[in-house]
Amino acid sequence: MTGSYYLFFIDTDIHSTQLKLCSWNIGGIKDKLQNSRTLEYIMSFDVVWLLEIKTSAKITVPGFCVFQNSDPANPKRGGVAMLIKHRFVQYIVKVDTSSSGQIWLTMSLTPDLVL
Repeated sequence: MTGSYYLFFIDTDIHSTQLKLCSWNIGGIKDKLQNSRTLEYIMSFDVVWLLEIKTSAKITVPGFCVFQNSDPANPKRGGVAMLIKHRFVQYIVKVDTSSSGQIWLTMSLTPDLVL
């Protein structure tokens, strides 16, 4: 895979599974989602943050809900996307994309736990 990426694994003990997270500076998403190896890699995680997507075009990834935010004045620079597997969407409490190039997400996996 090109670009830099960081892997985070959190044992949530929810339904006896692990929540697999990835943050990846993808350095422009154009054409990369057409690559089966890239899609396979992304699909191995539950939540993926893509940084420097460099597009305002709508991103779709099978099996994921996608939130994205780019600078409307210059969509070919920067930009972020957050991909969350559909099975975790029910835990989303709030999504805030009001700040250019940022996505703030509040999730509640249990009534007493907010990430």
